[in-house]
Amino acid sequence: MVFSDKEMFFNRNSFRKYIVKLLSLPGNSLVAIAAVLWGSSFVAIRWGLEEGIDSIVFASLRFGLATLLFLPFAIMKIKRLKKLITSRVIILIGFCNALSFLFQFLGQQYTTA
Repeated sequence: MVFSDKEMFFNRNSFRKYIVKLLSLPGNSLVAIAAVLWGSSFVAIRWGLEEGIDSIVFASLRFGLATLLFLPFAIMKIKRLKKLITSRVIILIGFCNALSFLFQFLGQQYTTA
């Protein structure tokens, strides 16, 4: 279902049909859920830091919970993931990602925003 810009914004019924179709797709729904979780994580981090949880402990808890949630899926695909996980590039990317999250937690701890 393709709409021109004029048709999409000036015909409400067509726009509603487009939005309903867009939201009914499983991939788009999962992306919307991911966006809500990602966006709310900043609020959760701020709340946890205000409650006195250390930023390193908070980051460790977050990654520990993520590990527990994704471990069953990883076990099911262990043969395919084994070569990927042991790749030096993937290890470097994982380290940089963990470091960026640590800096995010530390930044939120020391800012007033």
